[in-house]
Amino acid sequence: QGGAHKEWQTIMDTAVKGLGDMVPVASRQLVGVMLFVYVKAKLRKGVRCVDVQACRTGLGGIAGNKGGVSVRFTLGYSSLCFVCAHLAAHTKHIKDRNSDYATIMMGTTHPPGGGNGALYPAKAMDPTPEGSAATHILGHEQVFFIGDLNYRIDGMETEDILTLASSADRSALVRLQANDQLIREQASGRVLVGFSEGPLNFAPTYKFEAGTDKYSGKGRAPAWCDRVLWHGQGISLQEYTSVPEVRCSDHKPVLALFSIAVKVGPAEPDVIDAVHQEAAASASAASKAFAALLSSATRSP
Repeated sequence: QGGAHKEWQTIMDTAVKGLGDMVPVASRQLVGVMLFVYVKAKLRKGVRCVDVQACRTGLGGIAGNKGGVSVRFTLGYSSLCFVCAHLAAHTKHIKDRNSDYATIMMGTTHPPGGGNGALYPAKAMDPTPEGSAATHILGHEQVFFIGDLNYRIDGMETEDILTLASSADRSALVRLQANDQLIREQASGRVLVGFSEGPLNFAPTYKFEAGTDKYSGKGRAPAWCDRVLWHGQGISLQEYTSVPEVRCSDHKPVLALFSIAVKVGPAEPDVIDAVHQEAAASASAASKAFAALLSSATRSP
């Protein structure tokens, strides 16, 4: 939680103003992995039981260059958990990526009440895990797993992948998806079991020459390294795409927009009204706002 985290916190606080009246819920950093969670100010009264955790997976759990961070909170009577991860790199290290994921899922627990990120106090009616002193990630009703998961495209020559990724037409994307490691590993039940992902209707988001829209082609084949998946009921994906206008990295950021249903009690009419108002917001307008957010947030030194 050093200087880089504080710098990005300031950048994000400024950038999210474009989304309306936003307030922070919590944030967490693990070396280069950072997760910031905000809510609309009108939903703030319904947010409780906030907790943040980090799990190292680099060098057998010693180093924090790989791993995951998570933010858990309740909104009304529903529990939500957001996980941002950076898994093992390089095409051949599929088992290491799967292992990193398993370590994060098994090694991360959140206390049932307000934890170390408790900006908002717990209440007696808040959901807690039955017969347990802590909640694992999948113990939450709605889970979002995001980040540089580093799964690659294999079984093809690098030049063929470059050609298909650069064309980015539908048939080319289908051919690449047939060799996507995450799709294959998930279908085989080896990772992210029970999670859903939207269609990959956008070009691979890695590896670009920084400052351009051109794949580097320097020994690294293009891949969909950056992914957004979800687990739970009451989650509806509205949009899943990349933001090619952001050129400050060798990755293109991805954007996912969801509509979610949360449980609220009769004693919280203000939360009910706020949730209903959010559900009525325009998905396309929100998508444009998030794209602008990504562009503004990455225009930093």
